[in-house]
Amino acid sequence: SVSQRGGLKGIGLRTGLTMLKAAKPGIIERGTARLLPDFLQAIEPLHAQFRSSGEKDFAAFLQQRAPAASAAFLDVADRKVADASPTFKSYYAKFRDGAEADVQKMIPGLGRLIGRYLG
Repeated sequence: SVSQRGGLKGIGLRTGLTMLKAAKPGIIERGTARLLPDFLQAIEPLHAQFRSSGEKDFAAFLQQRAPAASAAFLDVADRKVADASPTFKSYYAKFRDGAEADVQKMIPGLGRLIGRYLG
């Protein structure tokens, strides 16, 4: 996550995110809610594999496929940001550079959350 990034880049990302949240309160929550249907659609092929695999733990299944899962999530974000404002695109470009590793760290939690709702 952005809060765990170190160095000058991490400081810049944290500062930018803090400024964005101050300027547009609730932007993260609204953005997540807006993207959730697209994220679920993107991850559906992996969930279909999970259902046919006979495995019981979607979080563990997804963790084993973390590169594919993170690519699916980031593809959605990349497509959505293409229509964003130039300011947001600039900030996203800075975040995107290391986003794959950040998203892969979140895969177990995302898998548990998704597994709870998709069964």
